[in-house]
Amino acid sequence: MGSRPPYLPKRLPDKLRRIREILGVPTYEDMLRLLDLPNDRLQRNAIYYYETGKRVPGLDVLLRYSELSGVSVNDLIDDRVELSERLKTS
Repeated sequence: MGSRPPYLPKRLPDKLRRIREILGVPTYEDMLRLLDLPNDRLQRNAIYYYETGKRVPGLDVLLRYSELSGVSVNDLIDDRVELSERLKTS
């Protein structure tokens, strides 16, 4: 009996990049600071890896993106959801 690989949202990297752009955060390091997670939790280049799809962020990171953008975690990981319809622009 084999196990299935975990679900990996294909559109998540683009959604995370778009959130950073809409929030007006110019660099990956600035986004890392804005997420305000413990230093030992994220490496310096983590945002780059998330936005290029090389790594999938943990739930704590997704929750912070959700809080900052006003988009639910479900909307972030659901490839059927169009992010532009959900993002707060204020």
